[in-house]
Amino acid sequence: MDYSPNPLMRRHASIEDLERTTERRIPRFAFDYLQGATGREVCLERNRARLDAVTLTPRVMVDVTSIELSTELFGERYELPFGIAPVGLSGLMWPGAELVLAAAASRVGIPYCLSTLSTVEMEEVAAIAGSRAWFQLYVTKNTEVTSDLIRRAADCGFGVLIVTVDVPASSRRERDIRNGLSLPPRIGLQTIYRAAVRPAWLMQVLRCGRPQFRNVARYAPAGKPLESYVMQQFLFRPLSWRKIAAIRAQWSGPLVLKGILHPEDAKRAVDAGADGLIVSNHGGRQLDAAPTPLDALPSIREAVGAHTTLMIDSGIMSGLDVARCLAHGAQFVFCGRAFMYGVAALGKMGGDHAAAILREGLKDILTQIGCTSTLDLDSRWL
Repeated sequence: MDYSPNPLMRRHASIEDLERTTERRIPRFAFDYLQGATGREVCLERNRARLDAVTLTPRVMVDVTSIELSTELFGERYELPFGIAPVGLSGLMWPGAELVLAAAASRVGIPYCLSTLSTVEMEEVAAIAGSRAWFQLYVTKNTEVTSDLIRRAADCGFGVLIVTVDVPASSRRERDIRNGLSLPPRIGLQTIYRAAVRPAWLMQVLRCGRPQFRNVARYAPAGKPLESYVMQQFLFRPLSWRKIAAIRAQWSGPLVLKGILHPEDAKRAVDAGADGLIVSNHGGRQLDAAPTPLDALPSIREAVGAHTTLMIDSGIMSGLDVARCLAHGAQFVFCGRAFMYGVAALGKMGGDHAAAILREGLKDILTQIGCTSTLDLDSRWL
């Protein structure tokens, strides 16, 4: 085996390497917002422990000279069985991150999910990623705004609509409380100092502007602070199955619900018209007592049957983690923090490099266990 890869891979051989570089490169309030979770962060730790507990039993004397990693979702071919999960206010971690990741997704051949609460407008992302761009919708109190967000996503060519259903309110994230974080960050002496000691991040802010919710800025009433509008409209709003049915009626493409953990909710989602589900505990960012997606996945599959596309996220940090999820029955895997660490650590090349780490790791794992295609990877290897 060649252990002398390119210099970038030598410096950053793992997602954890990117995470360490990110910690040195961006302000503490931004790093804690990305890395942290809710409460005592027990759910975050549980996600990691549950993944680490999964073992894969190799099959030997299998011809593994050719390994197939591509897959198909909703009629679209993707080069890899993983994609880039939505991360709200990505520009806080690295200004312009959404455009970097959209370009990386287009080059690598994977989906990029843009958050409603992005720091660029969705039209900019769609122009780069095309149908590989998926739009993650936060339903607002104002039905006209929700309807217009869906219309814009359809008009500019987003391939899939994801409705996040597990944020009934903003959660209590203790790191952010201690840091006095506001979204977008207020400009005070402490913020200025923390930014000044991270010059690469500060220069990127000067190029791109202060991170703010540009995708929804057009909807804020004149004279009302944008951050207050976002908190009231997007993070404290009732969501119902009736509203999901209304979204289904408006959106003609594939519809995915993200944040499902209970089999009864999974069945209701399918009944309401969902084509796919992302089994997720929001990366531990909402409920510290939430079960892990791996634990929830089997009962959800049993509830919805074989015809509903089941995907998974929350804590995926390596190609081995991707393989573990696929072996448990997930058809596709989404990674959020992993790709954000890539962009925050390496800028424009970060999305591609994070994908390369995950791709090479996954290919190595399949080779080691004697599985020639991710489509064949299932519980037989557990």
